[in-house]
Amino acid sequence: MKWHALKSIFLSVIAMLVIFPARAFAAEPLDTWQMRNPLSLQAASHGGNLFVVVGEKGTIFASQNGEEWTWKRSGTSRWLRGIAYGRNIFVAVGDNGTIVTSSDGDKWILRPSNSVEQLNSVVFGRDIFVAVGNNGVILTSKDGENWNLQPSGTSSGLDGIAFGGDTFVAVGAKGAVLTSGNGIAWKSGPQHSILGIRAVTYGNGTFVAVGGKGAVMTSTDGVKWMRRSSNTSHWLKCVTYSKNKFVAAGDYGTLLTSGDGMTWTTAKSGAPDMLLGATHGGNIFIVAGQTGAILTSTDGDNWTVRTLGANVALRGIVYYKERFVSVGDKGTILISRDGTTWTPVNSGTGNDLLAVTTGDNILVAVGNKGTVLTSSDGLNWKVETSGSTVKLNGIVFGSGRFVAVGNQGTVLSSTDGLKWTVIKSSTVSTLNAVAYGGGRFVAVGYLGTMMSSADGDKWEGVVSGIRETLDAIIFGGNKFVAGSQGASVLTSSDGLTWRNKEVASGFKFRAAAFGAGTFVVVGTPLDPVQKNSMIMTSTDGDSWILRSVGPLYYFRGIAYGRDTFVAVGNAILQSDPLYSGKETDISKPRDK
Repeated sequence: MKWHALKSIFLSVIAMLVIFPARAFAAEPLDTWQMRNPLSLQAASHGGNLFVVVGEKGTIFASQNGEEWTWKRSGTSRWLRGIAYGRNIFVAVGDNGTIVTSSDGDKWILRPSNSVEQLNSVVFGRDIFVAVGNNGVILTSKDGENWNLQPSGTSSGLDGIAFGGDTFVAVGAKGAVLTSGNGIAWKSGPQHSILGIRAVTYGNGTFVAVGGKGAVMTSTDGVKWMRRSSNTSHWLKCVTYSKNKFVAAGDYGTLLTSGDGMTWTTAKSGAPDMLLGATHGGNIFIVAGQTGAILTSTDGDNWTVRTLGANVALRGIVYYKERFVSVGDKGTILISRDGTTWTPVNSGTGNDLLAVTTGDNILVAVGNKGTVLTSSDGLNWKVETSGSTVKLNGIVFGSGRFVAVGNQGTVLSSTDGLKWTVIKSSTVSTLNAVAYGGGRFVAVGYLGTMMSSADGDKWEGVVSGIRETLDAIIFGGNKFVAGSQGASVLTSSDGLTWRNKEVASGFKFRAAAFGAGTFVVVGTPLDPVQKNSMIMTSTDGDSWILRSVGPLYYFRGIAYGRDTFVAVGNAILQSDPLYSGKETDISKPRDK
């Protein structure tokens, strides 16, 4: 080959290395983000002294006591809709014939099912696993690894299955009921409802099936059924039995209990959304459902919410004393040890909370109508008097004081978070965010408004150089980084002189965080046809990488802690660990 040809190839390779650096050829932790909320948990099981809950996009959580839950890698992104325990293994089933198994609830193995149908439920009985699903599909396995398709005699979707009294009973669409003595040969009985039957269980010599508009039916043999009154018109999606009591749950957090399956009493769940899966074990009832809800009860009547995501928008987040604390609309506050499972706490207010920060061993959250809350632990909150009724959009701690900013150029200052002073800022423009670094406070807002203060008391205007509203600012790596609702990122080493760079057309910056030597900015798309959530990252504030991180959600806050970033908005998203590459460890006790 001639020299000029070799030279051309060499230069082409060098050019590719410059344009696509090494990191472009291998996935980075910030390329992979896990959805934490909203998550729909579909089913629950207990075995080997372990509770396991499964659901949306391959989600699996495990717990030994029902209180502390650990996220597990399932090896699939398909929805998991049913789970059972037998032969010392868990078997979970789901969409497109997905089946995964585990001997310890920690490591999961994908198994071939010989089916592409959606599998909705699985049970273990007579030393065999039986799974049912759409279009009448029935699969059986003796070991959970090798599965065989069995003729069901129906094309109706099958949603639930139970074993008891030496009989398998499968239920489904339009009131379909099938029975089998061995899980292989099936008989169809008469349909008992024009609505679907979603779940069935067995206890005290009785099958109980539940479904559409509060439907409840009982049977001693799985063949002859009697309708019962449930005293609710809400759909019931799951049912279980233990401790001489049936527990059924469904839409709008509905929870019912019965000693015999015939007479039902309403219990208060404390969960506002749909409950989809139920189980029992270790003297505990477990119910799980939408927005990541997991509830526990020792008697079926009194319930405790162990995990629950938000059904409102979250606006701010901070990492404090080994836990993430997120605030949002309607006084919502959620806490998490790991960023994976979240627990709501009482804020003491119904006002929207828009930002939260920490300093001097105290948390301070601010929001609408001049709302200020304080907490020393993230669990117990107190409403403080701010001296203002103006909407407060941002807060930061620096130089021994808290500074909050808001509409109409409002600036509040406090040395302890309890007593506040209204400060004149010399602007009437809305201030959206504030940061502290290098001995200086910097607040940003409407149409490029930028204010600076060395002490938090005396403020002066700073030329930002843009006419786009600024929503986000952070200090890290010895520089300020601010983001606009347009496509601009502004950087400054002193908070006074700023440099503007357009980095992402169509991206509206909403919040920024700095951790592990990296800036991460979240926001919302300007393009109405955009279908993916976008996150931008930078190690220096100048060169940015735009990352597509899944389906479109709108993020308003982000924080760094425990080797991971967590973004919040109308969803909760978490990056993979930045260094360790290990699974999230939440073995520490959860908040009680």
